[in-house]
Amino acid sequence: MANKRSNVMVLVISAMLTALYVVLSLLAIRIGNLRITVDSLPIVVAGALLGPWPGLSVGLLGNLIEQMLLYGLGPTTVLWIVADGVRGLMVGLYAKRHNYELSITQTILIAVAAAVVVTIINTGALYLDSKINHYYTDALVWGGLVTRFLTGMATSAVIGAILPQLLKALKKSLDV
Repeated sequence: MANKRSNVMVLVISAMLTALYVVLSLLAIRIGNLRITVDSLPIVVAGALLGPWPGLSVGLLGNLIEQMLLYGLGPTTVLWIVADGVRGLMVGLYAKRHNYELSITQTILIAVAAAVVVTIINTGALYLDSKINHYYTDALVWGGLVTRFLTGMATSAVIGAILPQLLKALKKSLDV
């Protein structure tokens, strides 16, 4: 598969997925520190379709743009953007290891595993924000932890379930 892709094609697809991430992240439903969103879809697609480095870059750049638009630059900005970069990297490494041919079960498992890691990283960023910037109380950081895990895992399971069909269509239409 890698031989069929040009660097320009990977760059263009990554840019489009990054833009889609930003739009989806701005459409998220926000309740306290809980976000209900499918903004991870472009990151997961980038990793599963293009590989670990495009997945990483879509996650990092997309989240950086989101952070700049919504919150500006702060002492914990890097921590917030790292989480989505890790998501793209994890999915990309897993897809590459399986020659970019993933079953529904595999896509659900890697999407949910990445969501768990992202929630852990984001909880760390939330905690540090609460200590450095005094944005959040400990009750808000830790009280919503189970809900954040469950929401992230549920949305990732849905994304993982639709991913194989989406990838099949994208591979056909993009000839990758």
